[in-house]
Amino acid sequence: MTLTVPENFSPYERKYIAAAERLGIAVGSDTDEGRCFLADDYITDGEAALIVCRIAALENLGIVGEDIAVAVMENDGYDALSVLEDAEIFVSATPDEELSRGDAVQILYALFGLCR
Repeated sequence: MTLTVPENFSPYERKYIAAAERLGIAVGSDTDEGRCFLADDYITDGEAALIVCRIAALENLGIVGEDIAVAVMENDGYDALSVLEDAEIFVSATPDEELSRGDAVQILYALFGLCR
């Protein structure tokens, strides 16, 4: 299923959204119009954790088991928050809570540290 991107995005922005979709990092949200990239919606702790786990798997950063494929992370049973907690990257007891800017910075800082 192709991700629908709002028309107000520039070709430059669309290129990066398409790449994230192709890699399985951003899969969008199901809506009445199909699966859409909802750029103006907030992101939850659970959604952010899932995106980070997908990136970690693609980059072999060692926090996601080597046998875990990005496609497996589509499964509702995959607990990305537990993976990040075990890796001491991020702790959240509420997957549906909106991700704060401070939490986003904490996650990115830890993720970039793994990339070194």
